[in-house]
Amino acid sequence: KYNSSASCTLDPLDYTDYSDGILNQADATHNGQYICLYAEDATGNKNNLFSSNDINIDSSAPVLSSGSPSGTLSSVTTSTTLSLSTSETATCKYATTSGINYASMTAFTSTNATEHSSLITGLAAGTTYSYYFKCQDAALNESSESTLSFSIAPEENNISLNSIKIKIARATNKFKDKIYSLKNKFKLKGEDTNLANGTVKIYKNNKLWKTIIIDAQGAWSKILKFKDNFSGWLKIRQYDQYGTLMGTKKAKIKIDTEKPQFTQFITPYYSISKGQRLYWEATDNEKISQYTIYFNGHIQNNDEAYFDIPRDTKNGTFIIRVKASDRAGNSETKWTWVRVVD
Repeated sequence: KYNSSASCTLDPLDYTDYSDGILNQADATHNGQYICLYAEDATGNKNNLFSSNDINIDSSAPVLSSGSPSGTLSSVTTSTTLSLSTSETATCKYATTSGINYASMTAFTSTNATEHSSLITGLAAGTTYSYYFKCQDAALNESSESTLSFSIAPEENNISLNSIKIKIARATNKFKDKIYSLKNKFKLKGEDTNLANGTVKIYKNNKLWKTIIIDAQGAWSKILKFKDNFSGWLKIRQYDQYGTLMGTKKAKIKIDTEKPQFTQFITPYYSISKGQRLYWEATDNEKISQYTIYFNGHIQNNDEAYFDIPRDTKNGTFIIRVKASDRAGNSETKWTWVRVVD
């Protein structure tokens, strides 16, 4: 029988029969009332027994929340902590397949509380994982299945990124396979939203040299300084915020501060006929890439060390100026007078 009184001093006739039985845990309609028992022998002697605790039958399953991790984790992640919260003390389990019964699932390492966690290992880059949870409270109420998914970023995802720029002195150009510079210091910069909050790693001759943090807009820059006459390789690896390699650029770098030298030049006031060829000689520590010839108000570029006097040139004395340039931009200029005759 049950009643709202905790003293059980009333006559048994004042109590209500608990027809469902006190062991029916699915019935919570009498929560807050008290169970009282009485005994009566054959001669009519009676004794009241009472429960010091009110009826509190739990028929509600735990509510699951705050599952983690989620989203995308760094490409170098090989383990992570699986965790979730429950609305009441419970024992939680997980599985990697949906529909597994609670008894066959794996229990969290830390559970039987309202916070539950377990370390999972053996994770691989470029993989998506799904975990399925169920929790059970002390009254054996079992939650419905809850799902959590997350991904490990791939190690590499080469996509088309905006070009890296290189600024030497005042000139800005694209980062190429071969870079010759007369300056031992230049600036590299790039910007691509795919790289936002990522990193750039610069390798010099295959050894990590510089690490740069990319801003939220995907922009980065770095001034690099080399030793004079440095010759070697520069490799740039660009990573997104998850550590995924998005692109690699490599270039041969040559710091060349040495100017070309003329070893033989045109004799001053040399007489030459129209249509004939003038010669000179020059050397460089690397290679002379171009000769620029200034003659009679005209400019001509040659790969070789000669100049043909135009056939329509009038007779007279003219200044000829020759500039020898190497691939790094070093140059040397020499000039003289020539007489043009028929």
